[in-house]
Amino acid sequence: MQKALAGPGLGTDKPIRETCAEAARSEALWRNSMIVLGAYTDHLEAVAGGASPKTAGPLAAARTGITSPTWIDVEDPGEIDARAAVANLVGQLAEAGEAKKDLDQTVKAAAPHVETLCKGLDPYFDAQLAALSSIQKDVEKRRTTRADHRCGMLDNRSICVGESAQDRLDQGTQYGELAALTRSYLDAKNALARFCAAHEKLAEAATKGKVKSSDTAAALVSSVKSAKITTLEDVQEPSEAAGSDAAAPAKAK
Repeated sequence: MQKALAGPGLGTDKPIRETCAEAARSEALWRNSMIVLGAYTDHLEAVAGGASPKTAGPLAAARTGITSPTWIDVEDPGEIDARAAVANLVGQLAEAGEAKKDLDQTVKAAAPHVETLCKGLDPYFDAQLAALSSIQKDVEKRRTTRADHRCGMLDNRSICVGESAQDRLDQGTQYGELAALTRSYLDAKNALARFCAAHEKLAEAATKGKVKSSDTAAALVSSVKSAKITTLEDVQEPSEAAGSDAAAPAKAK
């Protein structure tokens, strides 16, 4: 979105589909990573509840739509690692029935792939939230300064027209859409934080053969409750957050 909204450079602008192609691929990679983590979680819950791994795993894998190790074209080294982790996790699900692994073995085998995705998704969400915050501030700035003008030539004279009611309506619509996107990314980031914290505990239990232990269940609940949660205030730009802190009155000792 930032690339699409950037000011025009010299010469002819590229089509938006080309300008945003790399960002669109990144979004598709990380969105599908979340889908695969969800499929993996569903598989664990199904098997723990008594479902047969022979059907639960392959079904979960098929529902992801991932069918190849190179299922998406990416170039960034971190994204290449994430693409491989997604493919490996889906492959593990597809072979769950043939491998005849119990839950401890399943979690241990998946742990490195889950860790790769957890480490890659969190900074991606942070970057998206920071970009959305920056765009929101730009929209708000244009709304308050009323500096938007459209200029053209008429009879060799330059004519500029100030913003209209439609412009302000468009700005309000943009701000609302950006706020909704911010909330969506924030919810995804917090869901990821809870999942990754829980899976870390689950992986520790798996190395001891205690995935189904009641102590493990209690540890999972505790890890989810103590996971670091991000709020809307946390995604403010550092300068704004610092300004708010400076403006706050000092507490009496």
